[in-house]
Amino acid sequence: MPRRPKIVAGVVLVYVVSPIDVLPDAIPLLGRLDDVVLVAAAIELLMEAAPEGLIEQHWTGTDDALEIVTGLSRFIGGMMPKPVRRFLRSGPVAGSGAASETQTDDSDTDGGDGDGEDESSGEQFG
Repeated sequence: MPRRPKIVAGVVLVYVVSPIDVLPDAIPLLGRLDDVVLVAAAIELLMEAAPEGLIEQHWTGTDDALEIVTGLSRFIGGMMPKPVRRFLRSGPVAGSGAASETQTDDSDTDGGDGDGEDESSGEQFG
């Protein structure tokens, strides 16, 4: 598995346990929203980067539960603005000369942003 998803997950973990938040936790409901969205995005990133079959090999729950976790992480992680998702997946702004070992293939139909949504037709892939 590439290092980038592990580093992103570690940074997200530090952010979640730190007292500094974009949305302060004292704000009812919204205070935890940034934490939930970041954790979901980190889970999604880790699951996408995992080698084929690794998650299924180590998953001790039911297949339905894994499908729910996968779906929720994609849905909630998809709430994150596209520039932030692109940064988490590929690093600094494209064209800055910094290459990443986890860059997405921009030849896919969803524009390479990994949200599973076809940018041309608005269809969502399962």
